[in-house]
Amino acid sequence: MWGDFITNSAGEACTREHSLLRFASSTAKRGWHHDGENMPSGSTVALLFDAPVLMSESREDFESLRDTIQGQIMPNDFIEQLFVADLVEGEWELRRLRHTKVQIVKMAYRPALRSLIQKALDVYDNEYLTDLANRWFTNKAVKKEILAALNKFGLNETVIDAEALRDSMQDLRPIEQRIAELESRRDKILRRIEDHRVGLATQVQANSACLDERTAVPVLVSRTARAD
Repeated sequence: MWGDFITNSAGEACTREHSLLRFASSTAKRGWHHDGENMPSGSTVALLFDAPVLMSESREDFESLRDTIQGQIMPNDFIEQLFVADLVEGEWELRRLRHTKVQIVKMAYRPALRSLIQKALDVYDNEYLTDLANRWFTNKAVKKEILAALNKFGLNETVIDAEALRDSMQDLRPIEQRIAELESRRDKILRRIEDHRVGLATQVQANSACLDERTAVPVLVSRTARAD
């Protein structure tokens, strides 16, 4: 634990070296406290791992997220810096996965449009269907024609998004599972930071009380008072 234990005259256990008190003092000297003025910069967390930024992602956005989380948590020591590093990495992956979900649905947009055109116009010529689906994005007249056909069934342009989303559900399912895992991991990290701080505060208070008792000035009692 934090050193060898000894017992004072009151029978309470104290640490010989008062390691926690020295630890709290040393972190305060380094400025690792919650006044927000002398907190370590985002680079402290950055030293713990390489920025997990893909080619299509912005390093500046990652550093902004990292610094925001660092500023909110305000880690007091290296242990909390480790927690923050894990938290930053998880939040960055969450952002990536949510963006990926949108891109997957967008990729399904054209096949979904082609399927709806086939049903609305009752057309089964593959080349013609593909041509109409392609010209939806570039030809206003074609787009108007397809929307008019959809309107006959009480549908509008949003049905294309719905069809694309439905077609993408199988691909989205593992991403949703991973998102749930990361959100659960985030909650656990935040609880561990809280538990870490409560544990340190309790230990420091206990050792501080022990130190006060060891350094207390003894009170002299007269023989008469003792007799009474």
